[in-house]
Amino acid sequence: MLSFNIGSKIMMRTVSKLMVCILLIWGSMVIPAAAARSQSLAVIVNVENKSEISPSDIKFIYKGQLQAFENGVTVLPLNQNNDSGIRQKFLGKVVETTTNQYRQFWIKKMFTGKGAPPKVIKGGDKEVKKYVSENPSMIGYIAASSADESVRVVLRFD
Repeated sequence: MLSFNIGSKIMMRTVSKLMVCILLIWGSMVIPAAAARSQSLAVIVNVENKSEISPSDIKFIYKGQLQAFENGVTVLPLNQNNDSGIRQKFLGKVVETTTNQYRQFWIKKMFTGKGAPPKVIKGGDKEVKKYVSENPSMIGYIAASSADESVRVVLRFD
């Protein structure tokens, strides 16, 4: 009976430590995504691009239904990582869809030969700003707090 109690105590400590590790890992994934969803986002273009862009224009651009800015320059939209909280917010607020619906939309378009989804940038806000600041054709979205003079903010969303 004594050996069973000692084994049970060791097992309980191990399970407790495992649960703490799981909660820490889960928290490290959920908290940043929740924080990104709570912050404002900015849709950005190159500083040389003076085109007027409406929320519906952005939606059409990200659904492949608008291929050029009003100045005639071909538009190249950039997406953030699939698991990015800012991407989830952008898709919900601006494109008015969920991540899964957006993925399914693009799978169908690609299967029918009607387009390819926007390029996914893995480096977050900093990398999106870099691409947009170097190319007048690009449009992207970042946390509004990340916007600076290297890009032009065309719209903000809370």
